[in-house]
Amino acid sequence: VRAEQEDAGEQRRAVDDGTLAGYRRRAELAAAARWPQDWRRHARHGEQDSGEIAPEPWFYAERMTLVAGVNQAASLEMWEEAWRVGRAFCSLCHSMRLF
Repeated sequence: VRAEQEDAGEQRRAVDDGTLAGYRRRAELAAAARWPQDWRRHARHGEQDSGEIAPEPWFYAERMTLVAGVNQAASLEMWEEAWRVGRAFCSLCHSMRLF
């Protein structure tokens, strides 16, 4: 039973990792599209936004999810993910003048 619980915990952590990484990546791409001068040195070679959705509508739809993502990452002690999602969130707020 304990092994099953540990496996379930590891699987949940893997799902959390993947979900947070996906939101972080999308948030960073949206932030880079809105505020490129702040993201040039952090951009990965060849990585670009697909352009499927503009950063503004995406951010307005997902902003509360991003805040929840920062909280989730922090509660799981995933400090780098928490910081990176939070940084992208703040960059988007700043570029859209949402204070």
